[in-house]
Amino acid sequence: MRHMRNILSALVALQLVVMPLCAQRTNADTADGLLAALSEKIAAMGDYRVEFSVEAEGNDMNGNYIVSGSNFRIVTPEFEVVSNGKARYEINKELEEVIVDEADTTEISILINPTKAFEFAKSGFVASYGGIVDELGKTCDLVVLVPGGVVSSITEVKLYLDKATGLPVSLDYKMDGFEDKISVKVLSFAQDKSLRPADFRFDKSKYPGYEVIDFR
Repeated sequence: MRHMRNILSALVALQLVVMPLCAQRTNADTADGLLAALSEKIAAMGDYRVEFSVEAEGNDMNGNYIVSGSNFRIVTPEFEVVSNGKARYEINKELEEVIVDEADTTEISILINPTKAFEFAKSGFVASYGGIVDELGKTCDLVVLVPGGVVSSITEVKLYLDKATGLPVSLDYKMDGFEDKISVKVLSFAQDKSLRPADFRFDKSKYPGYEVIDFR
């Protein structure tokens, strides 16, 4: 009888260890499944347009970006960024200058490389499921991401996905050098079949008087 009690006690102890591990695995599987579904939705769109707003260190800014493969264009009142997947042109409207550099295809920040803004798993980030929450008046799944052995200025991302559509509602970034989080609200996210290659070319004639600084 004592031997049987010892076996039962061991089984109970083992179950107490295994149950949290299973919960953690289920948690990660849920987050990974949501991210995989999001990637599929975006890939199915092909070309798309996103309207957004950003809040960072007490400042607000609205803008939009368009994406076609590795090409993108970001437009805000203060700056524009155009990339053909090889070169990146950052146009500062206040300073009237254009900074040209190699495109960073590994960056996942929505304001630096929106083509990879939601490819966290491919970028070495580890996802966990934060549960069902309300965000901007919508019922959302929360996915929390942190770097998993990858060097990044981003230390944490909270991604809110609309349960009805699976598309992003907002993102909160924690980044090195910023005391407060950077919040990005996704106002619309839709396919755009009107995009053309010319949308992703830098046309110097449209910026007369601007100084062009090429770091390539």
